[in-house]
Amino acid sequence: MTNIEAFAHIIDLANRTNDAATYEYLMREAQEIMLDKKTGDIDYCDFRQLVTERLENQTVKAKEQGSK
Repeated sequence: MTNIEAFAHIIDLANRTNDAATYEYLMREAQEIMLDKKTGDIDYCDFRQLVTERLENQTVKAKEQGSK
């Protein structure tokens, strides 16, 4: 998983939580991940698309494991 994918996944999780402490923790983690990334390296990134692709991949893996 790339830093961008991890960042997108954490932001998605943060946006789904109803707990303020969990939200703050996840946002701090997202900031830590992005500290390692130079902003010049990120020209454009559609985080919604990354999250959608990740969820689709998880669904496919779950279906594959369920059929075994």
